[in-house]
Parts: sequence; C-alpha cells; structure tokens
Amino acid sequence: MTRGWGAALAIAVALAAVTGCSAVGAPHPSPSSSVSASVPSPRASTATPEPVDGVVSVDESENGMTVTVHTGDRIVATLHNTYWQFAAPTGVLRPRGDAVTTPDPKGSCLPGVGCGTVRLTALAASAGEGALTASRTSCGEAMGCAPGQGSWSIHVVVR
Repeated sequence: MTRGWGAALAIAVALAAVTGCSAVGAPHPSPSSSVSASVPSPRASTATPEPVDGVVSVDESENGMTVTVHTGDRIVATLHNTYWQFAAPTGVLRPRGDAVTTPDPKGSCLPGVGCGTVRLTALAASAGEGALTASRTSCGEAMGCAPGQGSWSIHVVVR
C-alpha cells in the first residue's frame, strides 16, 4: 500500500511542476509555457510593454530583454515563484518599498513547490539606464535550478 501512495505522490509532484506551480519558472498557471535552458544576453532583444497609468508591468516573459520606459514611470516586476529574491535596482531605478511575496492560497499547491508571486516596484527616477535582477537557488522542493532557471534580469532604458 505504501508503494502505491509513494507513486501517487511522485505523480502529483510532477504534475505540479508541469502545471505552473513553477518548479521550472513558467508563469503560473500556463502549463504550455517553456523555459529556455540558456540565459539570453541582457541586451539580446527589446520589449515594449504598454504602460498603464505610468506603470509598466514585466514578468518572466521579459527575461533578458531591454525595456524602454519614461522618467517617472514605475516598473512592476512580478515573478511567479516564491523562491525568487530581487536584488536592489541599479542605475537610475529606485525601489518603491520592499519586494512583496504572496504565496498561493493554502491547499492550492503542494508544500515546498513555491507557488505564488514575488513583486518588486521600481521608479524610473531619471533618464539613463538601470537593471532589475532576481535569483533563486531552489526551483521546487529540494530541487536545484537547472541552467537558465535561477536568474532573471531586464535592462531598463529610461528616456
């Protein structure tokens, strides 16, 4: 009987990883997303998220990209796993408070998977350049991160 329970638990953990509880860093709840094993250069491509009321939202999909904003805009970075830790913004970017971690509701995710979000808001204080970066060493319960899963960054150009 214990052998069947162990197999069921292993299947449940595998399904949680695939379905967006982000053991691989995919945005929750998008099970069809994939993560590249390589980390793109911070200036490899550009993204132009549309600002809404002076707020530019970014997430895992902008990893490695250059984002252009205007002086006074706020950049809200939301990463979909509670194991992420943001570094202090660099260059012309100024933090607007501490990073906020919001776990998914209790019972909606297996323990140790890290389901939820970590959000950091930064102000584009003046024209110039800066960066937002985050890292994690765990990509699930007792799972180290594979290459390309343990770091996130965007290069920000402020006009």
